[in-house]
Amino acid sequence: MNKFDATRRLYNKYAFKFADKFERIPEVQQLDEFIKLLPKRAKVLDLGCGSGRDADYLTKADLDVIGVDLSEKLIYEAKKRHTFIDFRVMNIEELVFLENNFDGVWSKLAILHVDREILPIVLKSVYTVLKPNGLLMIETKSGSGEGVEQLNFSKEEERYFVYYQLNELIEIFEKAGFADVTGYEYSVDNKHETKNKDRIVVAGRKI
Repeated sequence: MNKFDATRRLYNKYAFKFADKFERIPEVQQLDEFIKLLPKRAKVLDLGCGSGRDADYLTKADLDVIGVDLSEKLIYEAKKRHTFIDFRVMNIEELVFLENNFDGVWSKLAILHVDREILPIVLKSVYTVLKPNGLLMIETKSGSGEGVEQLNFSKEEERYFVYYQLNELIEIFEKAGFADVTGYEYSVDNKHETKNKDRIVVAGRKI
């Protein structure tokens, strides 16, 4: 059994509660940074879109957005809550899109659920679907190694996460072929985080 299988089942089991939680958290600063770096009416992929909250924000910024997530039930919630957006069930480890398809790829707290050894493969796949000079921006939790975090709405349930250091993720971007790679750290301030409020944001462009 894959060590992330239990976590993925939780997203299906509690999809409605996760979606409600995601929709209530107005974290837009990094999204605004992402939008400013894109051309007008850019075609964007929301990688690990969850409830569709960020895809909705990007769409309202006049971008052409597709959202993908492995959880069938979260995609159901996304389609129900944001009916005008193209959402698809897809494993981010196996993207099924044409080459040179997107101006930008946004991913918030999705690589937490990807095996560390698999992440370089994911980034190579993202690189392929980006247009030349296309932008990838990833936000994830900062930390070392791997661990579990309790659900704030069900203390008996835990999600399994992989954490990254800023320099580590920058290096992974560069090895995947991305140029002009930059990144920074910050700490979130919201009541929904039960543990580890530290985040890192890394961005790079396809050559």
